[in-house]
Amino acid sequence: MKFDLTNKETEELLERQQLLAEEIPQETREAMTEDEIEERADEMEAIKAELETRQSAAAEKLAAEQAVAEGAGEVREEKQEETKMEVSEIRNTPEYLDAFAHYIQTGNDSECRTVLLTKNAPASGQLPVPDMLEGI
Repeated sequence: MKFDLTNKETEELLERQQLLAEEIPQETREAMTEDEIEERADEMEAIKAELETRQSAAAEKLAAEQAVAEGAGEVREEKQEETKMEVSEIRNTPEYLDAFAHYIQTGNDSECRTVLLTKNAPASGQLPVPDMLEGI
């Protein structure tokens, strides 16, 4: 039987391990089948393995934190280039087409302007017309 112990708190595991490790009274021991005893032993092993895994992970994390505190590693600066889309590219995106259709229906251009701003387009004051409508 597989025991999923990863979602349990360490305190819960320790309590369960102590409960399983306590001596079984003679009456209970006689009433238990071999499968129940084996299941209890398997659960004990699973708890022990999970606690050891958590302890080693905590030790690794502590060692890494200490190494960083002592100056290990290197500082890297991530430079993210901003790519500006041309207005002609933006006015043909599905988001802008939907926003422009909403503007035609309602007269409210705020959604179009929002799409323009999120796509890094220059806000010149006039809303660009999608290519498909430009010649009309």
